[in-house]
Amino acid sequence: SHYLCQCYSGPTEEMLDIWFAARSFDIDLFEISERILVQMMYADHMVLDGMPVFRYFYEAGGRDFIMLAYISDLCHRYFVEKQKIDEDIFELLEARYIYHLELNDACKLALLCHYAELASVSKRQYDIQDELLAEYTRRNMYFAFYKRLSPELVLKYHLYDKVFLEYRTSPYSRVVLNYSRDEDGNTFHKEDMQDVYDGIFVKTFVMFFGEAIQYYISEEYGSEIEVTESNRIVNNDVYNKDDQSRYNLLNQMLISNTLQEDMDLQMTIKQYAALDEVTKNVFHLL
Repeated sequence: SHYLCQCYSGPTEEMLDIWFAARSFDIDLFEISERILVQMMYADHMVLDGMPVFRYFYEAGGRDFIMLAYISDLCHRYFVEKQKIDEDIFELLEARYIYHLELNDACKLALLCHYAELASVSKRQYDIQDELLAEYTRRNMYFAFYKRLSPELVLKYHLYDKVFLEYRTSPYSRVVLNYSRDEDGNTFHKEDMQDVYDGIFVKTFVMFFGEAIQYYISEEYGSEIEVTESNRIVNNDVYNKDDQSRYNLLNQMLISNTLQEDMDLQMTIKQYAALDEVTKNVFHLL
């Protein structure tokens, strides 16, 4: 292996060819495995065939900071650039989290985003979701995929009344959002979008069922302005009728009115009026 590393340090694809060929001769590949992983990261050229090399390096007890750097690079590509990565990486992330091994934001956000894609989660995965959501909402870092996490957590972290508009570009861009809540779209509000994580810009709206917002996004480079996206977002989320918050009661009224369910509408209006009366009697302005 040491001889292979000395005699060749060329392009990653050719190093991989050497690695796969050498593996069939029962040669110690520890050093060349590390060299390949490092070169892929420094050359910004991650290839899918690199996973067997990473597995070998991991099982051989490779240096932890090399492994963390490699999986961080993969996680960044998955979370920011929406590239597919091997399922084994998520199992490794989960294990590292459970055993309190170092994980950076790229790894933890990738793991949380992965959970949002699963049809169901285990109790352990639910608890990890809970802890990570607590961390990132506390840091005021919100993303659209949060709404696809476990419904109980969407309720717990007060995400049910929010719609997240995401826009991805260079983190060095100035991204300006123009939006209108008016049906005719005559009045637009203008504001800079927040770069929440490495070029993922997010605007949070509180919206009722059926409410629509027209918007367009522009990127500004000095004196140049380019409109890059124009669209309309509508809140069609329907949540549990057992939720007796004022927001959800208003939502239920809007849904019942849309579906022309007069009996449900009248019942919900009475519930809201009762809750409003209780609130006035219990809470007083200071």
